[in-house]
Amino acid sequence: LTHRDIKPSNILIARVGLEFDYVKVVDFGLVKSKDAAGATQLTLEHTTLGTPAFMAPEMAQAQENLIDGRTDLYSLGCVAYWMLTGQPVFPEKSPMAVILKHVSESPVAPSTRTENPIPAALEAIIMQCLEKKPDLRPPGASTLRDRLS
Repeated sequence: LTHRDIKPSNILIARVGLEFDYVKVVDFGLVKSKDAAGATQLTLEHTTLGTPAFMAPEMAQAQENLIDGRTDLYSLGCVAYWMLTGQPVFPEKSPMAVILKHVSESPVAPSTRTENPIPAALEAIIMQCLEKKPDLRPPGASTLRDRLS
């Protein structure tokens, strides 16, 4: 499944008893499924999907052939950027300006936008997630998990 709307409000920290012990991704309203028979889109075609501040370039350009798990990794990179800096990757006033920046501009490193120290290795992983071309991002969530370990 490709979620296509990874953002802070769709990520919850869950708990069992008194311990917070796992993360849940919620709101699968824009999910795209790929099965053995091919791609199956579960939402309407030709509609704007996602949240501009966390939208991958291929989503903004409606490049359906490029939308896959790496699209969600871009959005997850935007979430990590926001968590570390308290700011979106592209803090613009209008949604269209934000979308255009996701398509055309490289983000500045999160360490330049906060006083808090960010480990260089973590920053490199986040910046790789924010690559414009999906092929330059981690190839999948398991690879990202391994790199974060």
